Amino acid sequence: MKIITTSWDDGSIQDLKLAEILDKYNLEATFYIPKKNIERPVIGEYLIKELSTKFEIGGHTLNHVFLTTVPLAIQWQEIEGCFNWLNEVVGFAPKSFCAPKGLYTNDILEIVKKVGFTHLRTTHLLNITGITQNSILPLMHTTVQMYQHSKFTYFKHLIKRKKIGTLISWFKLHSENEIVKLTEKKLESIHFNKAGCFHLWGHSWEIEEYDLWSKLEAVCKVLGNQQDFVYMKNNQIINF
Repeated sequence: MKIITTSWDDGSIQDLKLAEILDKYNLEATFYIPKKNIERPVIGEYLIKELSTKFEIGGHTLNHVFLTTVPLAIQWQEIEGCFNWLNEVVGFAPKSFCAPKGLYTNDILEIVKKVGFTHLRTTHLLNITGITQNSILPLMHTTVQMYQHSKFTYFKHLIKRKKIGTLISWFKLHSENEIVKLTEKKLESIHFNKAGCFHLWGHSWEIEEYDLWSKLEAVCKVLGNQQDFVYMKNNQIINF
């Protein structure tokens, strides 16, 4: 199976513009939305409900809290409260969860599982396997972020996570990190392997801030024209 999925964090008002572009290219998506975020405005519950008619809504804590920096009791409040809140807003239990900044521990995974989420999406980049099975909960990884990272950032990212095999592959195949080219090369890798998952992720506010809308359109055009791929929301991949 060759899969394409996308996911987007923080629930910024620009998510509505982003959703229109994704819909234009028939791309599936999961939007990870907190109830509040002191850093920037979050779309209201009515718009979240509207968004849920086309795309999946995932948990992102109640207040966009960096979970590894707060006590266990707050971790429970943020994760369980987020689960219950989204259940009320969209009318059914959410399945997908992403921790702000991708920060989590095994204790946090235990809470995520116990409150009812089925998996946690990480911010690990350049991954085309899609999912790895943690001893507690399945972890869903990403491939390309909709942000113009430097080559050094990718290098640090892979070294930090001890992804030596991916690092060697990146040096061989991805000497350029320009987003469209990187997307094309990762899709080629999935074609070569005859299986895999391409996962695009990002933040709509970041796309707005760095004027990446035309670049997003170019990436979506590439992703939307893959006839032998299946398009899925994050939770559909877990179910499959």
